[in-house]
Amino acid sequence: MLECDRVKVALTIVIFIQIYYIKVLIIRFLYKCFIGLTLFCISLDARLRPNLISRNTTNPVSSADPKAQGSNEPAPKALIVTYKIIGMSLLLYFSQLSAQNQPEAVEAWTYAYDVHYADIDDSTKIAYIDEGPDEEAAATLLFIHGLGSNLQAWRKNIAELSETYRCVALDLPGYGKSSLGDYPFTMTFFADAVRRFSEQLELENITLIGHSMGGQVAMHTVLKGDLELTGMVLLAPAGIETFSVQDEAWLKQVVTPQLIKMTPPAQVVKNFEANFHDMPDDARFMIEDRMQLIETPEFEAFAEMIPRCMAGMLDEPVYDRLGDIAIPTLIIYGESDGLIPNKYLHPDLKVEQVGEAAQEAIPNSKLTLLPEAGHFVQWEKATLVNRAIEDFVETRSMD
Repeated sequence: MLECDRVKVALTIVIFIQIYYIKVLIIRFLYKCFIGLTLFCISLDARLRPNLISRNTTNPVSSADPKAQGSNEPAPKALIVTYKIIGMSLLLYFSQLSAQNQPEAVEAWTYAYDVHYADIDDSTKIAYIDEGPDEEAAATLLFIHGLGSNLQAWRKNIAELSETYRCVALDLPGYGKSSLGDYPFTMTFFADAVRRFSEQLELENITLIGHSMGGQVAMHTVLKGDLELTGMVLLAPAGIETFSVQDEAWLKQVVTPQLIKMTPPAQVVKNFEANFHDMPDDARFMIEDRMQLIETPEFEAFAEMIPRCMAGMLDEPVYDRLGDIAIPTLIIYGESDGLIPNKYLHPDLKVEQVGEAAQEAIPNSKLTLLPEAGHFVQWEKATLVNRAIEDFVETRSMD
């Protein structure tokens, strides 16, 4: 009898495990179906709607169709409701799954260089690194990272460029090791933070270097005109490609804190890989850092911040003001950039067109396109980017 009871218990356990395993497989299958449906809806919606141009109908980087007309119509309600239902359902499931896999502790991120801090006001502490030769450098390179990133994005550039120049890279407010807060997260807010940070450190002979959103912040910093600069380097800059009022509303409705929170680990990996032509192994620490962040209380603030930063980028484009940039500018894009231009809203627009439009609009600018390089061009082609920056700075010093 005892042996029979043991067999029954063993069978019960086996059946329970099999049912649980089947349940997991079904949930994963349904999730993949949901993701596929969502991506299909996004692609279909973007292709069915005309590639609407921005408020400036002569802007060549907002649509490949010069006959397209702008519209103020809101995004289709049915589509948005579908996104939100799917998003909330997935959020519920993955929040439960995450709760079962919480690590015992999350180690602090380790930066490659010593981290310093500067208080630019009573509520904002900026984390930064400051590297360079022992003697006084002839130029200061001030690095501004992009959306969802931090100062580690410049690791491979600072390693080489700091042999010649003073290299200062900061974590923007709300990012990395800088202070968290309910900041505006507009481009002008970040530009003002860059100015106050530069004044706090009494930086001189500054060349601003910005990547992606950081490029847009750099352009706003220049256009504000209250910081003395000698030059600017824009790496895959945002703010050149523009969007219609309808597209802006659509993006703001789709990219939400819930969307950030519900993104599963596999999709996080794919999102990072999309930043590269071929993501190298030495960049995968970025994925590990994000996975650690997801499991911390700070991730809530991060998920709230990213959509607000994106809204800030959409609300403050710089295309119409590029002609007012009065300092020498180097523009670098990777030919395989998968993020600029937006492949859903502007499927016929090429990165070369975006770069050429920027070069034509910015006086005294130069455009460089690097082959086999994606959006994270400064990492994927660090040697070529470093050489281009050196040539640009040296040319400025001889003027």
